[in-house]
Parts: sequence; structure tokens; C-alpha cells
Amino acid sequence: MDQHGLKQLGRYRILRLLGRGAMGRVYLAQDPNIDRLVAIKTFCAEEFVSPSEAKEAHRRFQREARSAGSLVHPNIVIIYDVGEDGPYSFIAMEYIDGTNLAHFTRPDRLLAPHKVLKLGIQAAAALHYAHERGILHRDIKPANLMVSREGVLKITDFGLAKQFGATVTRTKALIGTPSYIAPEQIRGDEVDGRADLFALGVVLYELLTGTRPFGGESVSAVIYSILNEQPEPVGRRRPDLPPGLDQVLGRLLAKAPGERYPDGAEVARDLENLLLGRVPGGGGRGERLTETLVSNPVTAKLQPGDLVHPGTDPHGPISLPVSGSTPGRSADTEGRRGGRKWLMALLVLLPLLAGGGGAAWYAFREGWLPRLAPATAPPTAPRPATIVVRTRPGAEVHLDGRRVDPGPGGVLELPPGPGPWVLQARGPCAESEPVQAWRGQPEVELPLTRHLSRPVDVELPLPPGWKVLSIDGMALEKEGPLRLDACREHRLELGREGFRSVTVLLPPLGDEEKPATWQAIVRATPLPSGPLRARVRFRLPEGLSRSRVRVQGADCHESEEPGTWDCAPGAEAQVTVSNCSRLLWARFTVRMPEVPGADVEELEAKLPPRVTLTVFKPGPLYTCEAKLSGCADGTARSSGDRSVDLRWRVAGYPGTWKLRCWRLDPGEADWRTVKVTRSMEYRWVQ
Repeated sequence: MDQHGLKQLGRYRILRLLGRGAMGRVYLAQDPNIDRLVAIKTFCAEEFVSPSEAKEAHRRFQREARSAGSLVHPNIVIIYDVGEDGPYSFIAMEYIDGTNLAHFTRPDRLLAPHKVLKLGIQAAAALHYAHERGILHRDIKPANLMVSREGVLKITDFGLAKQFGATVTRTKALIGTPSYIAPEQIRGDEVDGRADLFALGVVLYELLTGTRPFGGESVSAVIYSILNEQPEPVGRRRPDLPPGLDQVLGRLLAKAPGERYPDGAEVARDLENLLLGRVPGGGGRGERLTETLVSNPVTAKLQPGDLVHPGTDPHGPISLPVSGSTPGRSADTEGRRGGRKWLMALLVLLPLLAGGGGAAWYAFREGWLPRLAPATAPPTAPRPATIVVRTRPGAEVHLDGRRVDPGPGGVLELPPGPGPWVLQARGPCAESEPVQAWRGQPEVELPLTRHLSRPVDVELPLPPGWKVLSIDGMALEKEGPLRLDACREHRLELGREGFRSVTVLLPPLGDEEKPATWQAIVRATPLPSGPLRARVRFRLPEGLSRSRVRVQGADCHESEEPGTWDCAPGAEAQVTVSNCSRLLWARFTVRMPEVPGADVEELEAKLPPRVTLTVFKPGPLYTCEAKLSGCADGTARSSGDRSVDLRWRVAGYPGTWKLRCWRLDPGEADWRTVKVTRSMEYRWVQ
């Protein structure tokens, strides 16, 4: 529940406030139907000052629901549900346990270059997916890019998204965040996906350097810089970056849209080449740039086919140039030229052979005849590629949706081909995020972070008259077998009319456990054998929590809950409270509640006011001590000192006290009984 008293929206139970923005608030909530944590984004028109602002905010809210709800991609936040509850409209979306990239834009929090490249690959792939489906985000910035604890990037906040070609009412206000707006957006020109790629370039520049490429003290200065100035190359700010990165960022941040990358797939491919130590724009082996990046294989989690040009077959053959062929000529052309060369050689060779072998050798030596390639051994079959899969013992491993069994040490043999392959681990109650694996990658981690549900039917062995009143705080409206999630703990309230209810905790079932485990727990739970009684606890003043309480009469007895008593409703009982260390012994009468409730009722302990006993010692070296009658030892003692003040004060409660004072040996003094009914003085005389 937040400070506005919001406890629930639709079926979602509000847990806490995550943040607030211009349009509304974002809450962490729980979907009770499948026990899943979700993020709830709200909109309430009553919280806006003017109707026009509320109308525009509601339009953005609906636009986000439509745009993001139509996109299903591992790097785009998932929309689960849209609804209304009273004055609130809300969107239930995927809850990301992580942080946004704005956290890593400070100079003292910069990420390693290879981590920025991996995040850039994921963002570019997600934008390519959205652009192919006609959705333009228009507000790409670090605050709208979340990264989970597992390193998965998610694009959020589609409130400014626009369908390609859709007509949007033009205003004088800029759409988006000024530092990340492309030049064509500022000029009011028609925009496409390349505007989002410009914003992605600004984000990558900021993540790598800790500063924005286009700075300024005001919005107008930032806009002027975007339209007219060139950013400083990142290589000057960070010499440790790969040289090809300036080329990629320069193309992303080009002023003219035609000079930028045509789509996110091209961006992702060049970032991947940098990550593998290749030249941007190149494929295959390429020119090696740095040994540091080569040691870090690609682990950016992109879906198969996200990096394929539109119109090409991702599983088709790849055309490579024949060794020794002329650039720009195909292998077929080279083959035809070679055939003609051999034909001409035969025409020359026949007359030469007739004239003698020496002439033939001269023709071969001078290069008139083609030389035969040296004989080579037949190629050997390549060794199958493997990868080490690390996950929880007992979890199933799936490769491209098909179950596979890694060998000893988690070594898994990969299928033929360059990859990538999607790996995922699954257990009875949890599964991992889908992770892409590439040929040459040494290992992959598959932690089981996604919680699953495993519904089971169980019939509890309850005595006659007893039934399940509620499950996990929600009232049960029907009787019979229960359907419970075996992967989570459940709190059951058992009850019978006229009897006190009992709470039973059912722990999650293990991989091999059956519902019979829960049945045994319920069978072993003690249930009240008598009718409902008043259960009370006595509230004591501060400092007396360790006091002993006894209740007599009213057919009272201590209950199984510590510190509580079960008594007959409406009857009177004698209560005794004692505490030797506090010189307390008190007795009072209390009447039990007439109508006992389901919970423990607290009753005030009627204790008398505290009193003080002032003892005048015979001399400065005397020591005195006091105790409550009936207690074994003295609980309050003065020290023998040479102070001029011979008075010793001790506080307690009215009653019969024992007192003694001595100089050298406590055995030389006897205990004296003092009746203390109020604050008083006592003079010790030997």
C-alpha cells in the first residue's frame, strides 16, 4: 500500500511504490492468479491540474499500451494486461529486477567497453524488431533502457511511440528528450527508425565516456549543437576503446538520416564485429583489432534471425570468394576463364609435342601453360563444437526448444553450423532466461531465475466439522480438494464453528515430494478439542516484559501460544505478576471478554504505582541490600563507600520487602522485614 492508500488495482495486489513520473506512478504488485510479480503503471486524470494535460497524458498512456503490447521480443518489456479500476487506468507489465542505464552514465560508474557493446547489440536488435513492425519509439535514452541482474536489456516507456506513416497532431513542442533528439526531429521533418538509431548512438557515447556528445547550458544550446556541431571522437576521451568504435558512432550520429545505418540489424552486426575484434562492416575473419575483445565471446542475448537483412534466408548458403579470384568476380566467372585457358593450352601443346619435348618444357616454364595445383590430402571432418553448460544440478537443458543431455562436467555437443543456438535450463519450479550460444563460446551460465508454478490437487485429512477457511489470506468459497502451487509456501487457516481457528504452514514441495507430505503436516497439527474460549495476553509496562504472570480462576490455562491464556468467556480471574529483580509482586482481578474474538485480546495489567525506599546507613562504609519477600537473593544492593551522603534509595512496588545492612561480612547482619506501602524512609540501627 502506498501513501495514497492504494492497496489493489483490478486483481493485482499493490506491494510498494517503485517510482513516479509525469503521467503517474509505477508500483510493484503481485498477480495472485499465477503468483507473479508485475510492475503496474497507473494513470489518474484527477491528479492533473488542467483537463488538457490530463487528456494528453491519457493519450500517451493508451499509445504505450497499444505500441508495447503489440511487440514480443526478449529485449522489449512485456505488457501483460491493461485495465481500469475506479479513477485509475493501469498497465500491468513485466517487472525487471535491475536498474536503468542512467545509473552507468556517471564518469565514476562507467561499464567496461565490451559490456557496453553487448548492451548496444541487444538495444539495436530490439529497435530493428520494433521498426520492422512499424513502431518508432521516439524517446530512446538511458532512463528508458533497463538492464536486469542477468544482463538482459529491456526497452521501456513507449508513451511517445508512433506508427510509421501515422498522422500525429503537430505541436510547437519537441517530442522526446532534447539531448537525444535527431536533427530531422528538431526540424520537423518526417522521421523513421533512423531517428531512434541516432538516439542509441547518443546513449552509447554517454555510456562509454560519461558525457553527452552534444552539450550545452540550455535546451537551445543543446539543439544548436545537435544541428551544427560534430562530437569529439570517443577515442580521444578513452584510448582503451577499439579504433573502429569511432566509425560506428560517427555513422550513428550523422546529421543526415541517409548517412546513418539503414536499420538496427546493421548496427548490431558492426557492434558484434567490434566485440569479436573485427573491422566494422566486415564479415567472416576480418582484420583483428584487439586481443582483449577476442577473449570475450558474444553473449548478447539476441533472438535467431534478428541480425539478418530483410529478404535473405537466415539458414541459406553463404557465398564466399574463391581463393585467388579477382575481387568483384564470382567463382563461376573464374571457372569459365580457367576452362578457356586450358583449351588454348591444348591447342598450343599439340604442335609443340610433335616438335619435341624441349619445346613443351619451354612453354610450361614461360607460363604459357597453367600450372597444376599440388596434390593435397582429403579434408578431415571437423571436430564437433562443444560448450560447457553450468546450471543447477538436476535441471533439464533445452537447445532450440529440444531437450538435450549434457555429458560429464556439463559438456554439450552443439549441432553443425555457425549458430547461434538458444539454450535454456528448466527445473520443476524455475527456469532460466533463454540465452544465445555461439560456436567457439567456451561456456554458458543458466541460472534458474524465473519462478514457475506447479499446480497439484490435494485433499486434506480434516476431522468432521473442520474445513479450510482461507488460503494465503484469501477466503475459500468452495469445499473439496484444493489446487495448490507445489512451488511455493501456503498459509492455510483451518476452522470449525464454535472453535478457535488454527493456522497451518505448508512448505514448498521438493522435486520428488508428493502432496502426501502436506497431508502428513495437516494430520500432525493439533486442533482445539474444546469450544471457543477467550485468549488473552496482559500488557505490562516497559521494563517488565520478563515478569512472571499467573492466572487463577475462570477455568484458565496457558495456551500453546507463549504468553497467552485461554479462559472461560465473561468469568473473573485472579492475576498475579511477580518480578524479583524489579521488587514487584502484585495481584489484581480481571474479567474476561464476554464474546471472544478470533485474535488474542490484550488486557491491561493493573499494577500499583512504583514507590521508593530511602535507607539511612549507620556509616559510610556500610553496604545495604533489599529483596522481595519470597525471592532467594537480594536484588538491589548499595556499595560501601566514603561518601558523605549516608542515604541509599531503592525503587520497587508496594509489598513486603527484606532489608539488611553490614560493614564487613554480610553474615553478621540479619534480614529485617519492612512493609512498604508507599514511598518512605527507614533508618538502619545496629
